[in-house]
Amino acid sequence: MRMKDKLAAHVLLCCVLGLMTLLAMPAGVQASNWDFEETNYYLAVGDHYAIWDNFSQNDEFNGYMETASETETVDFFICNHYNYDEWLAGRSAVVYQQALDVNGTQFSFTVPTADAWYAVFSNVGGSSGVTIDVAADKNADHSPRYDAGMYNTVVYGEVLLPDWHYYVYDIYDVGTTLYGHVSTWFSTDGVDVFFCDETNYELWYNTGSATRYSLVTNMHTTAIGDFVVPYDGTWYLVIVAQDEPDTLTISFGYDYALPTTTTGTTTTSGGTGPLSMQTLLIVGVVAVVGIVGLAAVQMMRSHKHDQGPQGAVPTAAKVLVVCPYCGGKNEQGMTKCAHCGAEI
Repeated sequence: MRMKDKLAAHVLLCCVLGLMTLLAMPAGVQASNWDFEETNYYLAVGDHYAIWDNFSQNDEFNGYMETASETETVDFFICNHYNYDEWLAGRSAVVYQQALDVNGTQFSFTVPTADAWYAVFSNVGGSSGVTIDVAADKNADHSPRYDAGMYNTVVYGEVLLPDWHYYVYDIYDVGTTLYGHVSTWFSTDGVDVFFCDETNYELWYNTGSATRYSLVTNMHTTAIGDFVVPYDGTWYLVIVAQDEPDTLTISFGYDYALPTTTTGTTTTSGGTGPLSMQTLLIVGVVAVVGIVGLAAVQMMRSHKHDQGPQGAVPTAAKVLVVCPYCGGKNEQGMTKCAHCGAEI
């Protein structure tokens, strides 16, 4: 195989492998865990908890804290090493992003100077013990954020108390596919996720028992669906902090793909709703493969054209000279006619 042919074949192989890789990728975005995470940390009255690291100027210091219940609160602030020592000594200190009596807070701070910087969660002035979950990142934000361009519905930072639930619902046609992804903000927290129709939602809400579809339990991060609606009606996505010991925070992305109907040999879409991201990836990659494939074929054709007809070896042409006396035909270069002997 010649160099151009090898190149074309290599390009096609890479496209096929790329398509296979994309098809193997799960739809949706999974949340990454924090760089640092501490859960169920108990602060007695007068105690505090600090997360710190050495930062360069303009580094990002991000994080999140939640208490075990809405009645438990702490004070929060960010400061450098010098001011942290001043605060510990009971003296005046310069602090940033201070928040008092909060049961949850998210922070994102651009470090103004190179130094050791602290995120402080304080129960110094509290009247009872507090249990907190805390997490932080350096130059990253691993809190689960779902791209609004990928999902029709995106919920970010919804707080659920123990045994609370969050739901979204809409009216869907039979054959509609419901899908998405959900994450809790701490790896030690888990939620139950399921689909149900309106009747079973009311039954579950009132009795705790009902027909639930695509049920997953106690998940820190999980795909939602793909669930195909079995009949027309109102359908619920339900996310539950089932049997959780304390407050948890969730984010999720949620969407649907309309059903298709088949008539004879023609398949048509049931509407113009959004396609799933996996479907869009497949369509996009197939288009790219087609374009590159055509280019590769054209490259091979052009290569063959440059080489000329394969297997054909051209021969030299003969030139004949006609004798002016007898009309006989002689090969070029002869000085006498082979037929009459006249000089030519």
